Amino acid sequence: KKVSILLIAFTHLITLNAQYCIDGRFTQNDYFDESDIVTIVDNSYGFANNWYQDYPQPILNSFDISYPDMSVDPLEKRPVIVFAHGGGFWGGEKEAFSYHMLDLAKSGYVVVSMNYRKGWAGSPDDCAGDPASLAEAVYRAMQDVQACFRYLVVNAAEFGIDTSMIFAGGESAGVYAMMNGIFMTEDEWVADHPTHLDLFGTLNTSTNNYTTDFTVKGMISMWGGIY
Repeated sequence: KKVSILLIAFTHLITLNAQYCIDGRFTQNDYFDESDIVTIVDNSYGFANNWYQDYPQPILNSFDISYPDMSVDPLEKRPVIVFAHGGGFWGGEKEAFSYHMLDLAKSGYVVVSMNYRKGWAGSPDDCAGDPASLAEAVYRAMQDVQACFRYLVVNAAEFGIDTSMIFAGGESAGVYAMMNGIFMTEDEWVADHPTHLDLFGTLNTSTNNYTTDFTVKGMISMWGGIY
């Protein structure tokens, strides 16, 4: 019985991978024309408080998404790549990845660039500031990363996303939030930052009410690390 289950799983994996063996797709060359690409901006994935100087400021969290028009794409589901912008947890916006989104969508991917909560008590000019405040900003961004992925998984059919082929990436602060939000557990973070749980809630239940699980298949790290 166990052997049969393993064979079924293995056969499913082979079939899943085989559907993406399409000449010219997912390469450095364009598979679709720019006119074939759908881009939707400012999709809301949640709503949360951004704390600044001890005062909550509610913000609407959002993402931009580009993908081949499903009316011209032979694939019902496509791999998705989710990016988070840099900016030192001070600044930066999702529009920073607009070029990459279009370029990768023309290769056949669904591509997302997300915003996340920013702001901490420091100075962007001389890298001086309050480390405790920075850690809080990182935690909020980690929560938003989790929330955005949950939203995309629940709404995968709307965008033609293959939830078994999720990839994540970004630059600087964005990919730092990505890597920690995906790979760190609540217990690992709270061991060093015990007040964050009471202040901001759990890592994987903030910003929206979706409770689905997700798995990231690979990471594109542009100058980011993990805590």
